[in-house]
Amino acid sequence: VRRRLQRHVHRARGDARHVRGAYRAAVGDFRAGLATAREAGDRRHEVRALRGLGGHVLNALGAPAHESAAYLQQGLRIALSLGDREAEADLLARLAILQSNRLQFTEAVGLGRRAVAAGRAARSDRALARGLDGLKTPHAYLGEVAPLTEVIDELEPLLRRLGDLKLLEWTVFESAIPAVAAARWDEAEHRM
Repeated sequence: VRRRLQRHVHRARGDARHVRGAYRAAVGDFRAGLATAREAGDRRHEVRALRGLGGHVLNALGAPAHESAAYLQQGLRIALSLGDREAEADLLARLAILQSNRLQFTEAVGLGRRAVAAGRAARSDRALARGLDGLKTPHAYLGEVAPLTEVIDELEPLLRRLGDLKLLEWTVFESAIPAVAAARWDEAEHRM
């Protein structure tokens, strides 16, 4: 029980430190959580720790994107072996965002589509929201207005129902892109 609690604490504290911008401390927590999960053979917590390390924290510290991607790929292999479609959707979505940032758009769109498929297969609104967020990013970066609008039209109400303000703020902001593309300046300004 103590070790299980320890794994939860490392992840929760890492997430809290990440949100506060204490990236080095967050990385320390995620790495400690990964070590305790591996020691205990807890594959689900291992996936969560790998997701934390594959998130924004390492990039914020200047690490190359391929380092974050390596953690995500490890987590994805484990999630697939466990049949954890929710984790699969989340990891694929983050990989899609990383590939978008690296201007690897063909791969990013493919990863985003896989993330959405995993989210739908998970039958979880949260997993679907993660998947749609991963598909939204490459469409936004590419300026693909029709597919971006389709994704946002499904994602925004879903995020509002879930109360996921973190993803919602980006979704609403990026929903201005189709308005900008059509020179609907008042609407774009309102969305931003």
